[in-house]
Amino acid sequence: MFRIRVLVAIAVVGTVIGAGALGAGASRLNAKANTVSADKYATSLCTSLSTWTSDINAASSGLSTKLGKVKNGTDAKKVVVSFLQSTVTRTDKLIKQIDTGGVPKTKNGASFAKALHDGLVKARGLFQTAANDGKKLPTSTPSAFNQAMSKISTGLQQGSTDIAAALTTASTQQPSPELTAAFSSNAACTKLGSSAPTSTSTP
Repeated sequence: MFRIRVLVAIAVVGTVIGAGALGAGASRLNAKANTVSADKYATSLCTSLSTWTSDINAASSGLSTKLGKVKNGTDAKKVVVSFLQSTVTRTDKLIKQIDTGGVPKTKNGASFAKALHDGLVKARGLFQTAANDGKKLPTSTPSAFNQAMSKISTGLQQGSTDIAAALTTASTQQPSPELTAAFSSNAACTKLGSSAPTSTSTP
């Protein structure tokens, strides 16, 4: 069996929503998007993020199981690349869901929505870079594979730190009491706020 050790850190955006900060991402947001109440926006946003987080966690758990069964480096590489690319696909879906959820009709609502959109786009870029790096994983020896995989993991962890910093900045520069209250009282947002970055490892 091809003995490998893989650490995959996933940046779970939205971990500080409970504190009133908005989660991450930037693609171009539709300036003419429908405006919605703070409560409706919070429900749509946090439900989408919770679903995304659950999907990523499930895929991450599946990664460990699949890697435990591979017999060579080529198969291990295929499993890792498939997982990393799935994070890109899931994040594309998340961005679309949140963008179509509208813009909160609150103080600085449009700025909050843009900050969220931009942060998610940044996360998407991080996952795409990881997927691209995964395609370059060496398969000659477990040692070479593990070393390269650790580098990918480190990059994802750094991206998580960068996104958290962006969220803190957005919440400070674009305060919205209405959104803060909506996020604090929403069950989906409370659940999301207790999430933590996921890591998987196989010996």
